[in-house]
This record gives sequence, structure tokens and C-alpha cells, in this order.
Amino acid sequence: MRSQENGNALFLILIAVALFAALSFAVTQSRGSMAGPDKDKLNLKVGQFLQYVALVNQGVKRVRYISRCSDTEISLSHDSDGDGTIETNGDDGDHNPNSPTDLRCHVFAQQGGGVVYLDPPDALRDLSELTGANFYREHALLFPPTNRIMDVGSNSTGSGNDLILLVSYLNESACDAINKALGITGNDIIDGSLLMYSAGNGAFMGSYSGSTQLIFNQSSGADLRGKREGCMEETGSESAGFHYYSVLVAR
Repeated sequence: MRSQENGNALFLILIAVALFAALSFAVTQSRGSMAGPDKDKLNLKVGQFLQYVALVNQGVKRVRYISRCSDTEISLSHDSDGDGTIETNGDDGDHNPNSPTDLRCHVFAQQGGGVVYLDPPDALRDLSELTGANFYREHALLFPPTNRIMDVGSNSTGSGNDLILLVSYLNESACDAINKALGITGNDIIDGSLLMYSAGNGAFMGSYSGSTQLIFNQSSGADLRGKREGCMEETGSESAGFHYYSVLVAR
């Protein structure tokens, strides 16, 4: 009987040691990552942000399929000067001269896509990079017409670039949380050729001509290849950092 009791005691001691080791490992892991309320707040912000991007995508579909706007007539202009109206004379940013003046092709107008324009939340951004000195260092939503995503739409240069929503300079925690929310489980998200600063690059204004770059067609970036949205790590010298993209129109 005593031998059995000793065996049971030893077994319980071994279980306690294993549990203590597992707990120590968990605590060690949690020290290097966001946890608790901060993580919950980040996930909430990410969820709200992705829901908003889905609304922008729906607005683009509305102007394309209800208003019958071509992909060169779409306008992403909004009331950037804050005077309560969206001007079609170029006073507001991202003006597309091809877009009808009745605003039916404007994604951020009630007459068109019906989406209320909102800047991305600063809680997701690397604010130290948002100097406002360049197009891609703004707090605003960006729509560069210079890129195509590998295996989304055509990969051919002749078919033109995709219409992409870009949010530059996220912090790494937000980038990880976005990809996790989108079901992107791998970490091969690197690209080195996103056109954010080249000559002629700027907001979409009805033209897809000029510079062009196919993204994720290199040896890296396999986990975002063919994905219509995700967060990438850019390694280019002028734009190194984490950037979110969503393909609004695949061409």
C-alpha cells in the first residue's frame, strides 16, 4: 500500500512540475507579445477598419454596377478642404477629370457610392513615419494607380494596373492582427517594389498609365500572392515599413 501511495505522490509531483513548466513558458511568451486589454483594443480597431474597407469596396461596386461607371470614371475624391461639398473643379484632392459632374461615379458622395470618407485610425499606424512630406506619408487613404497584385486580375502589363486602396505605415502589431483577421497565417509577406514614390506616382485620377509594378512576383511574398487584401512588409529603401492594401478593381 505504501509503495502505491509513494507512486501516486511521485506522479502528482511530476504533474505539478509539468504544469509549472508550461505556465513559465506561457508567461515568457506573453512578455514578448501584446496581451490582455491592449490586444483586445487592437483587434477591435482592426475589425472596425476592415469593416470600413469593406464599405469602400461596396461603394466601388455600387458606382460600377448601378451607376454604370467605367474603371476610368471612378472618382475617389472627397471633401478634403472641409467646406461641406465635393468640388469637381479640382479644389478637393484626388479629382478625376473623367468622372461625371453629377457625382454618380464618386465613391465618397451620396449620389454615387454613398460611403462617408474616414481617415484610417492612428491607433494602427506608425505615427513616426507619417510626416506628410510625401504622398505616401499621409494619414489619409491612398489610391496609387501604379501597382498590380500577382494573381489578382491579369498579371500582364498590357492590361493595366489594379485600382488599389493603400494605407501606409502601419505598426507591426496592427499588420499582424490584420493578416490574422483575414486568415493569412504565413509570414512570407515581404515585397521590395511597391511603387509609392516614383516619378508620376500619386492619387488615382482616372488614368492607369505610367509606371507599373507587379507585386509579390518575386521569390518572397508567397503568402499574399493572389490575395485581394492584406498587410505587407515593404523593404524598398524609400518606403520600408508595413502597409495595408485592398484591390478595389482588379484589371
